[in-house]
Amino acid sequence: MEKHVKKIGEIDLPNLLNNCRDQGWLEPIDEHDDSPKGFEEVENESRPDLNFLRWDHDTSPKVFLDDSVPKFIQEISKKYDTWLFRVMCLAPETTLDYHMDFNKRVNIPLITNDSCFYIFDDTLYKLPADGSVFLTDTKVKHTAINCSKDEYRFHLIGYTNVN
Repeated sequence: MEKHVKKIGEIDLPNLLNNCRDQGWLEPIDEHDDSPKGFEEVENESRPDLNFLRWDHDTSPKVFLDDSVPKFIQEISKKYDTWLFRVMCLAPETTLDYHMDFNKRVNIPLITNDSCFYIFDDTLYKLPADGSVFLTDTKVKHTAINCSKDEYRFHLIGYTNVN
């Protein structure tokens, strides 16, 4: 790909999907306060000051820490030097704000479609759900967009210091 998205490995996607389903992680989260917003909601919303949130106290409902981390996540974490995994659900016709994070992320697309995109530093990418494991440079401005009318997008995301 390019400098913002780099394939760093492959994983048994059907097995990973089964494990994620068994954990209940592939359920839509439209009604959660921290779910991605619809296009018009993002455009019309003034952002609150989130500086009081610490990076290790993520508000997502799908964060898994310490003893609660399933064995398959521990194995991925060890292999790719990652921590604080979560499944990100992006509902149809929604987007994330255009933002920067404090470190890079390991990104494993679980369920996606041809109408889902990432934009990193004004460059458009498509990450297929084919078992690929990507290192994404989320330290640059980026966003995720699901332009599908009716399909949800799910990615497994983990923090990393890998360059």
